[in-house]
Amino acid sequence: MVRGRNATSAVIAFSVFDIDNLRECIEMVRERVR
Repeated sequence: MVRGRNATSAVIAFSVFDIDNLRECIEMVRERVR
């Protein structure tokens, strides 16, 4: 089984993707509030 780099890179990529989604959601909420 290969862990280490693969698992770490996957977690990092998921974290970045999650952050982008959070930013988009925040922007949408701000527009709706206005």
